[in-house]
Order: sequence, then structure tokens, then C-alpha cells
Amino acid sequence: MLSRLLIALLLCLSVPMAYGEGIVPTHEFHLSRCHINYNVAEEALQMTLHLFLDDLEDAMLREGIDIQFLCTEKEKEDAEKQLYRYLQMHFQLRVNQQAVTYEFVGKEVSDDLLGVWVYLEVKEVDQVSALTISNRLILDLHADQRNITSVLVPPGKQTYLILDRYKSQESLNYAQ
Repeated sequence: MLSRLLIALLLCLSVPMAYGEGIVPTHEFHLSRCHINYNVAEEALQMTLHLFLDDLEDAMLREGIDIQFLCTEKEKEDAEKQLYRYLQMHFQLRVNQQAVTYEFVGKEVSDDLLGVWVYLEVKEVDQVSALTISNRLILDLHADQRNITSVLVPPGKQTYLILDRYKSQESLNYAQ
């Protein structure tokens, strides 16, 4: 309990006091989270990504995609289209050895205003016997970037992966 309080205190002290004046706080760790869940009833693979906004905007800008002010009132009209384009280039899935195209369901800013939650879905997946995940999101920006991925595919087997610039792809086999 004491260690959690100490960590929380250190995180609070690292946030600039001028946050309310438009200065975005920085963070010293570079990670994204991805949750992949197979919904049997809907026959869909559903993904939720959490990305730090500053890292995402910087990574996209590096590729010539100007998407500043994502999840704010100043967001550009085509921001979601540009975000989806970036995701398609750096986050791919293969289901049962077949490349699949996911739909962009939506996005929302995280409670702390530092990140964005992105929702994606692959429809018409009647079963998952094999899954290959390639997650190169933001890997070109920070040498220490880690993309943490949790995969939940029935019968309730949960797998955790840590993908980075040295290993950005992982294959899982669920065949009986």
C-alpha cells in the first residue's frame, strides 16, 4: 500500500503545474495497451487500444500526418480518418492465417486527458484457431516503447504479450 502511495505521489510531482494553461504533461515511460477480445455471440474480434496522445501525435507527425489537438475542440475534421490510416499501417492482424481489415468504431480521451482510447472491430469471425498480431505503433519514436497486449480468446484463455522494436509481431495458436 505504501509503495502505491509513493508511486502516485511521484507521478503527481512529475506533472507540470501549468497543465491547465495548455502545457501537456510529459511522461517518462513509453507504452501502449491493447486488449483483444473474441466475442463469440457477436462473432467479432474487438480491440481496445490506449495510446498516449503526445506520443501518438509525434509519431504521426514524423510520418507527415499532422493530427495535432486530437480529442480536443481544435481537432481537425479528418482526424479520425488520419488516425485510422496510421493504425492500418502500424497495427495489423491475421486471423486463421488470413489478413483481416478492422473497422474503426470510435475513440475517446482517457480520464486523465493524457491518452486516447481507440475502439476497433473485425466482424464475421466465426472462430479463432490462430491469431497473429503485428503492433508497431509508436515504435519508431522511442527506443524504450513497449506495446502491452492482452488477448482473450475462448475458452477463456488469456495471453499477455510485450511487443517492442525488436519483436513487434507475435503468433498465437488456439487449435485443439
